[in-house]
Amino acid sequence: MADDLAADLISLGLEVVGPAPSIETAMQLLQDSEKIDGAILDINLNGAMVFPLADELDRLSLPFFFGTGYDLDIVPARHALKQFIRKPFDMREIVSALRSILPLDAGGQVVARKNNVLAMLPGGELKALLPALSVIEVPQGEEIQRQHHEVEQVYFPTACVASIIAISPKGQRIEAGLVGLDGLTAFGLVAGDRRSPYQVIIQVGGEALRMSATDFVKALEQLPTLRSLAIRFLRTLSIQAGYTALANGRYGVPQRLARWLLMLHDRTDGDTIVITHEYLAIMLGVRRPGVTDALHLLEGERFIRSLRGRITIRNRTALLGFADDAYGVPETEYHRLMGPPQRAEVGRASAQPDIEHILP
Repeated sequence: MADDLAADLISLGLEVVGPAPSIETAMQLLQDSEKIDGAILDINLNGAMVFPLADELDRLSLPFFFGTGYDLDIVPARHALKQFIRKPFDMREIVSALRSILPLDAGGQVVARKNNVLAMLPGGELKALLPALSVIEVPQGEEIQRQHHEVEQVYFPTACVASIIAISPKGQRIEAGLVGLDGLTAFGLVAGDRRSPYQVIIQVGGEALRMSATDFVKALEQLPTLRSLAIRFLRTLSIQAGYTALANGRYGVPQRLARWLLMLHDRTDGDTIVITHEYLAIMLGVRRPGVTDALHLLEGERFIRSLRGRITIRNRTALLGFADDAYGVPETEYHRLMGPPQRAEVGRASAQPDIEHILP
């Protein structure tokens, strides 16, 4: 389990010192390592309680949290306020705990590598980009890009999804594309266009990294891998928009809904999507009764469960079969252009991971 955790941490771009199977080994690693940023402690190390090591970490002012199968009541009072994560480990909990104990630059890397574009940056480029990025929570429904206005901010979603909305002069609206942890917003800046022809709203609220458009344009000039990835992602969006037009013109509402739910599922964490019928109607360009009928059909087939603004994917494989070839081509092209997308996983390897240290 320690080896698996170490591998996951390495895939986040961290350098692992260890694992240490005993208190003595861990103490030696502390002595020999030039820089330790923090630690994850199991309570029982080869039959010995870990608390002397916890005391030493406190003496050195090194942050840590417990990852164990023991109950909290075994922890001495002096360490009772430390974070406590139970086995089996959920990497989302590990990432959250790491963010709270690691220095800002290392914690920023952990978050950044949850976004596919940022995860593929060499360590040096990501480190150069981090000071311009801030981690934020974006609520559902927030407008992050106004139609016919200059783009002010660029978002790299890590746990939210943005919808690109085309709006006619008379107010007709339909979704033209989705952006989640697969990419970035303000893609027009990549082509040198600061003015947006679209409205972009947050369809699924959650975490994102944000930077100013000015800083992003400078970064494109200075960081060649970021520029290359952004250009390729712009290409994937154009493919997605083309096949959205095909789906809207050639498939019925139930299949279009199945396709759209699969696309959201690709870009969100878990199997439940928080969405209202009103949003669904806008995304699909249909009236709300049509959305309700399509949801009932998919639910009747046990592909999904729909309840109170939440849709849970129950059988993704069956939903894929129902969507048929309305879904798949943009996803294949994304894989070709960007590498394999990793849905809702925190462990994404960088080609040249930046070096930060963590002792499990």
